[in-house]
Amino acid sequence: MKPKIDPQYITERDKLIPLAERRANKEFGCHAPGGHRNEEWYEKWSRCFHRTMNRLWRQRNEGGVCVKSKFTNVGIASDY
Repeated sequence: MKPKIDPQYITERDKLIPLAERRANKEFGCHAPGGHRNEEWYEKWSRCFHRTMNRLWRQRNEGGVCVKSKFTNVGIASDY
């Protein structure tokens, strides 16, 4: 039997995607140097994105530092 995924979880987590993308783009750029997507750049960008998503989710659920964002109504870390 497949585990049931809470649709509310998906909706709330999806709200954090623009913030995590913005952070990864700020750290590593929107595109790999030279305009070609290379594995090293992609791994670093992805690691930053997922680390940020997890941190934002934890802060949201632990009542971390809350700042209104133009992207979402979820509380986020103040470094964005």
